[in-house]
Amino acid sequence: MQRGWGEWSPFEQEIRHLPTTWEEYPAEQQCVERPYDYLPDLELVREVARRTGGPILDLACGTGRIALALAREGFEVVGLDFNAEFIARAQAEADRIRVELPGSIRFEVGDARRIRLPERFGLIVMMDQAFKYLLHHDDHLDCLHAVREQLRDDGLFLVEHRCLFKLPDAGTGETYSFAWNGQEWAGVDTYDPIQQVGVTAFQPVDQPEAPPHLDPCRDFTYQELALLHRVVGFELEEVVSDLDERPETTPYFDAAMVLKKSPPWKAS
Repeated sequence: MQRGWGEWSPFEQEIRHLPTTWEEYPAEQQCVERPYDYLPDLELVREVARRTGGPILDLACGTGRIALALAREGFEVVGLDFNAEFIARAQAEADRIRVELPGSIRFEVGDARRIRLPERFGLIVMMDQAFKYLLHHDDHLDCLHAVREQLRDDGLFLVEHRCLFKLPDAGTGETYSFAWNGQEWAGVDTYDPIQQVGVTAFQPVDQPEAPPHLDPCRDFTYQELALLHRVVGFELEEVVSDLDERPETTPYFDAAMVLKKSPPWKAS
């Protein structure tokens, strides 16, 4: 007999404290991976925005690709991200193309779990599967509560989730190499099937003594997300899947969910 999950859950004690690369991720690298003209999700975001009107909050906005596209169409937009370099880059781009933006826009550094803004929004969007970087149930609930508080009563929350078909393999533990940001890196993947958290640890090949960078993310089943939404007080209005092209072998699909406010769940 053993207490806890033992070897089944390699991150059992660390899950609340795993660092993420995103807080200090280079803005210019993000612009390479998500350039301002990369907008496969804009058609859906625009469609929902026209139903709700503004103001619109782009949560985990990155370097501002969606927020700026919406401001180009005349919407009042606020972009929020916890990466200060992303926000500086987004604001610089907004200043550069200001004459092309009939809508008002501003960017702020902030945490999706603790939103403190004066507006009540007609639409809040959280795209690029950003929700998966919230690793613990407390984080999920805090974020959803914060979003609900910032929405108008008739507002909508458009959130892109990563939903599992099946649990991924635990990872071979073998090191592999890849090129990223102009460097050669060595990486290793680990998966915790109990907490549904995968972590890629990677470091420069020519700096084997350097502390590894960690890229953790949380997987969700559709049923788990439905329960989270219901408990906080959201009701599913619509779901749109596969905004990005993905290999057929992938164990998950992306699902953009349009949620509206409903009474929070209470035990009878």
